[in-house]
Amino acid sequence: MPECDELVLRITQESDGSVRVHARAADGAAGVLLTAMPFDLDALGELVERIGHPRRTVRSGRRSELDEAKRLGSGLFNAIVKDNVRDIYRDARRRAESHGRGLRLNLVLNDAPALMAVPWEYLYERPNFLAQSRFTPVVRSLDLTDPRPPQPIEYPLRILAVVSSPRRFPMLDYRRERANLEKALDPLVRDGLVELEWLEAATASKLNDRVSAPDDFHVLHYVGHGAYDDATAGGIVVLEKDDEMPHEVTGEQLGWFLDGEISLRLVVLNSCEGARTSAVDPFSGVASALVEHGIPAIVGMQFEITDDAAVSFATSFYRALAQGNPVDGAMATARLAILAAGHETEFGTPVLFVRGEIPSLFQLPPEKPHHPEKPHIPEEPDKPEKPDKLAKPYQLPADKPDKPTLTRRQMLVGAGVLLITAGAGVRAAWPGPTPPQTQPIEVWAAQVDSRGARLPDQVQTVDAFEIPVGPVKMPFVIVPGGRRLIGSPDTELLRRPNEGPQQSFNVATFAMGRTVVTQAQWAAVVAAVPRPIEQALSPYPSHFKGNGDLPVETISWLAATEFCARLSSLTGFTLRLPSEVEWEYACRADTTTPFHFGPTVTPELANYCGLPFAVCSPDITRAAYNDVTYTLGEYGEGPSGWMQTETTKVGTFPPNRFGLHEMHGNVWEHCADNGPVGYGQVPNDGKPFSSNGPTRVLRGGSWSHNPAICRAAYRDGMDSDLEGWPGRIGVRLVCEL
Repeated sequence: MPECDELVLRITQESDGSVRVHARAADGAAGVLLTAMPFDLDALGELVERIGHPRRTVRSGRRSELDEAKRLGSGLFNAIVKDNVRDIYRDARRRAESHGRGLRLNLVLNDAPALMAVPWEYLYERPNFLAQSRFTPVVRSLDLTDPRPPQPIEYPLRILAVVSSPRRFPMLDYRRERANLEKALDPLVRDGLVELEWLEAATASKLNDRVSAPDDFHVLHYVGHGAYDDATAGGIVVLEKDDEMPHEVTGEQLGWFLDGEISLRLVVLNSCEGARTSAVDPFSGVASALVEHGIPAIVGMQFEITDDAAVSFATSFYRALAQGNPVDGAMATARLAILAAGHETEFGTPVLFVRGEIPSLFQLPPEKPHHPEKPHIPEEPDKPEKPDKLAKPYQLPADKPDKPTLTRRQMLVGAGVLLITAGAGVRAAWPGPTPPQTQPIEVWAAQVDSRGARLPDQVQTVDAFEIPVGPVKMPFVIVPGGRRLIGSPDTELLRRPNEGPQQSFNVATFAMGRTVVTQAQWAAVVAAVPRPIEQALSPYPSHFKGNGDLPVETISWLAATEFCARLSSLTGFTLRLPSEVEWEYACRADTTTPFHFGPTVTPELANYCGLPFAVCSPDITRAAYNDVTYTLGEYGEGPSGWMQTETTKVGTFPPNRFGLHEMHGNVWEHCADNGPVGYGQVPNDGKPFSSNGPTRVLRGGSWSHNPAICRAAYRDGMDSDLEGWPGRIGVRLVCEL
């Protein structure tokens, strides 16, 4: 996530209704602008009502809302960023971009409380909404001193959640609200990053009891009613009394309750569907009051937010926070997650209020915790809880059979259950003295429609095992053999000629790494087998360093095969690169669409370049790649995206039906074949094509490449002794059965 310079825009309102903007950039450049708001209050209210209403319409309706949001955002931007302020803004952006940094817009609104109701999060400079990008986050701040310093904490990040639905207010579906938050946080809880606690009752006394308890919490997440108090011209939150009658609490009073929780760094105020009682944003006043009470950051929802958008927001926001990212970066990531989930204008619903400078909320340990756990057994077989993304280090039976007994992989398709047996071929002799014992695990394969909207996950059961290498483990899954078409049909969008004609191949059952090889796994193997077999290996070759869960990258084909040889000699198993037929067969996982999750891709599902370029990164920008020009950042009817600018940890994105993560994007993956060559030359049994040529096949695309280049069928190649562009090329292993 990029670091950001800051442009402070202090906005005040004159007695005649005009607006004064004081701009100050990080290099000290400053200017003052006297301007007028582009909309009167009535017109602004009507526009906000059209944009802020929950999106339940068809795509054409969302397009109308998006156009309205652009009109609103463009008017606001052109009103406060013009003349000398525009010059300061442009200079600051150029300076930041030249150093690979972003530019944060910090709106200081202390002296213009009436402008708190303006949805500044829609600021639009063609072709982008500023708040959508990690490179131009938009925050609101109160110019207050003495923010709380970052709180050193140990994992997990502790979240206290409150759902309030008192009598005499519209009844909330509190079970659904609770389920939504638990669904959003479930992967983080399983990773040991987050601990979720529910307040016993949404009363002030219970909240006070919890604040007074000795164990800390770091985040308060409130779901409930917000209202606007005409008498005080401020917002309130509505808690419950012991008899479930409403207890209206001002922001100042809520601040009094929370003053005793020194560890509290963040409050999230979520006005869920049906919970708003006023067209005026009530949470801006509550947020301002809480910031004055010393809480470093407040997130409020300035509009009603739909369930899907709320889940997307919470999942992405809390994961980014738990990974140690600054709160404005976490907010930008969450906005993009809302957009990627198909909610084109709800990205502007969350508002971030901060105290003074943008705080780093927590000092987290450098590595996330690793907790050996038993396999998760769902309490309700018909509605299993979602398991961890990667296989846990399962506790295996003490009495292992001489040969592995593989279970059948259950593929849950629609309302029926299709059973596919791995087959007797799996019982082939292992080269090592003790074959690994497989264990069935559940995977949740993501699916999207042609526009990128999420469909229900497809629950699969696959057979998995792990190969221990010193302090680390390498997880594998069994990929059942079969006969499948490889390549793309003539009708596939942005198809290249070398992807066809499609040809049917027989593929034997094999095991494949659930993820690409990580930096920690690579270093462990090199440390265990330091003597070269064919060539020397660096234990730390990667361009992006600092976390063992990141993919190892910037490695040549020769280095990848040397790694396989060393790991094979260490374990007794035969580890190798996949053939490109095996790779595409495993990537597709019984699907025929361009991506294993459907006809398009979204930034929620893969790490790729969603900008209008073929290749885009801080050091390379190209409109064309391999003689194909890519003018759009989206694929087909799907949404445009953004660029991470770096690799992401393995297991970050949902797996396919075989349990394989990040088959699209993140890093290119080496294959064993020479080529690419025409499929007519490739052995019909799916074995690698071999020749005396210097090039070897690459598959999958990377974080810096256009989505069309990350399709299952896309083929590329590179000389075997080259490492490629820094940070782009990694390796995934096959274990022979």
